[in-house]
Amino acid sequence: MGSYRIAIPVFGVPVRGKRNPYLVLLSEEELVEVEVDVDEAERPAVRVEGTPQPDWRLRIPLASFVDVVSGRLEQPLDVVVRYRVADGVSVPAASLYAVITMELVTSVAEAAGYEMSVDEVLRAAASIDDEAGVGLDYVKAAREAVARGTSMAYREGEEPVPLRVEAELELVGEEDVAGSFEDELGEQTLNAITRLAGISVVESVSLLREGADFATVFSRQARVDNALYYLLYGLEPPGEGCKWTPSLSSGFGVCSAGRGLGTRVRFR
Repeated sequence: MGSYRIAIPVFGVPVRGKRNPYLVLLSEEELVEVEVDVDEAERPAVRVEGTPQPDWRLRIPLASFVDVVSGRLEQPLDVVVRYRVADGVSVPAASLYAVITMELVTSVAEAAGYEMSVDEVLRAAASIDDEAGVGLDYVKAAREAVARGTSMAYREGEEPVPLRVEAELELVGEEDVAGSFEDELGEQTLNAITRLAGISVVESVSLLREGADFATVFSRQARVDNALYYLLYGLEPPGEGCKWTPSLSSGFGVCSAGRGLGTRVRFR
């Protein structure tokens, strides 16, 4: 069983087919316990048991992940995942998926008598994601922060930049994304949106590195990110002092402390 801090890509907006930066914050405390049992089977299967109860957002990508692992090993696996989130805390499905798949890769390796380094676990999980159709850069960003034990600025394909950021946020919960408007936009428009999303994160990270107050930067970034989430995914802004962050087929709402809309969690 592994105990994990939770990473959330707090700044940044995913755009399909593009690589944009994120600011990923890591929780101060371990909020999730994960246990994975792996056995040989006649066909790939995964059972997910957890508190709070898992829904389709988590079950479907985990099933695809196990299918790919089974195919690579040329041995179908029967996998049982058990997890527990700290009482009263709402965690993004993407963040849960990130730590569960890390534990799954480690458990499969241990069952085969092999010990993997952190870098090997990250590379293996990312490669399996890509083959399973879950190759999401913000999931890779969350895994990287958890594995390295630090908040960071992350852009896929580049060296992460560790950051010391102290923040307290209220974690509100998931909102399903009905669809994406990306296909309706011309390539030039989509490129401009991607550039705006990326530049705003880079500027916010620079402000934080210069010592700017996190609450002020959060408010600034929320205006940009919320506008883009509405444009691309139809998510109405979640309210003053709150913003959307990426999750699996959904947006996950986070708010500045004091809004009273969710459980407070400290990040650093």
